[in-house]
Amino acid sequence: MNVLSTEERANLRRFLVEHFNLSELKDLAFDLGVGYELFKHDTLPDFARELLLFCERQGQTSCLLNEVRLHRPDSGQQLAIWLTKMPPCDARQKIQVIVAETLLDKAQMLVEALAQELELPAEAISIVGAAWGSARFLLSVPTGAMNFTRFKVISTLANGRFHILSIEAFIFLPASTQVAWRLIATTYPPVEVDGGLLSTISWQAIQTPAEPQAPLNNSQSEHWLSRANNQIQLLTISRELVSKVSPGETERLESLFPQYIDLAQIGQVKTVQQAQQAFALGGGTASLALVMLSVVFTAVNTWLIQQNRQTLAQLRLHQESDRAQLDLVVEDALKENQIPRQQRDKLRPYLTEAIAKEIGDPYSPYEMGLEKLAQQVGPILELLTYEQQLRENISQARRHGDTRDRASRRSEIIEQLNHFTLREINQTFNDLCEINRVKPESLPEPTQKPPEIIAHESGALFEDKPEDKRPEKGWKILRRIFGQK
Repeated sequence: MNVLSTEERANLRRFLVEHFNLSELKDLAFDLGVGYELFKHDTLPDFARELLLFCERQGQTSCLLNEVRLHRPDSGQQLAIWLTKMPPCDARQKIQVIVAETLLDKAQMLVEALAQELELPAEAISIVGAAWGSARFLLSVPTGAMNFTRFKVISTLANGRFHILSIEAFIFLPASTQVAWRLIATTYPPVEVDGGLLSTISWQAIQTPAEPQAPLNNSQSEHWLSRANNQIQLLTISRELVSKVSPGETERLESLFPQYIDLAQIGQVKTVQQAQQAFALGGGTASLALVMLSVVFTAVNTWLIQQNRQTLAQLRLHQESDRAQLDLVVEDALKENQIPRQQRDKLRPYLTEAIAKEIGDPYSPYEMGLEKLAQQVGPILELLTYEQQLRENISQARRHGDTRDRASRRSEIIEQLNHFTLREINQTFNDLCEINRVKPESLPEPTQKPPEIIAHESGALFEDKPEDKRPEKGWKILRRIFGQK
């Protein structure tokens, strides 16, 4: 049985009304890839009823139930029981399409032309959001239509009526762009006029930055450096930077750090100049460790204010936009501390690396590995498939929390990527992600003897034995023991 009974449908509709508000249901529809502008959505009961009917028509009821369970994990067993009556969810994907034309009066023509190009029925693609300016569309398509190779070669549609600038999967878009699309779809959906859909907002308007919030002062909130974890992370970043630039200053950094923290919390040190004056250092006695600490503090302090965060653990490097923002913060910090241009060029990569190494989440290394892999092998279809699967898994884990099933699926994808990278570049995906690396201080003491001497003394080379008595060649033993290829 693939559909719910009349009573079960009524119960599900009642569940949506009782456990979600209208805004939350719009968010849920967005996550499902449902463009709700074509059905009644003025009131909560109307929206719940029409959303359920839409999902039934599209064969997406099981996807709706899955999404409801993610948003309401305490929903009980009834939803799980209903899911057993249905086929597995054939999830839809969202894609961003940018066209050179600014007019949106032919949106349905674009959808029909794209459906023809992808060999899909026109009703298989729906408009989730739209903005003018060049015209941008967020479309929902079946997962099977996610052909990245084909997306890259589509330049025109409808016999040249639309000139395609780009087609990208939603999950690969920068976080800021994803947030903008969610706002457009849930707050400024396109409206139906004379049988066509027209956008109600421009992309430029939605991208206009809000007024920056004033930083919290000591009277409003505690300084972020009053928290021990923040102090530890700031010291770790500074220590990493000093060890790269001037290893001999590491001990000096450790000795200056406690007093620097106290002064920073009361606003007496914000730049290198203020710090050197506070510590009575200058000229020949100036401390490079103090310079590095001041630059790191300035960069991190600015980033926390921009993100309206109070702990470094809340900062993330999820998307390319996050890394671009970090680059701007680092550049501004170097300028604010009046670091000469020649020194800025030397310090910039070390500073960015030190901050990025400390800030992130458990999934950031996988995204870094995917970027490195893509640079080395290019847009291979097999890689694009694995990349889509892993990024979608990570996105779900970040939004809804990790689960045993999700972690298990991620392990499977990473295992496939390990096989792929070994075959293509003779290196594992884990190595590219720089995970599972043993810290230098935990490595065993190096031996004073070369590997070939050790192997010879242990009899591994079997050079003094007849050929038929040698179970393995010596070079095979060495490669197996020391991991050489």
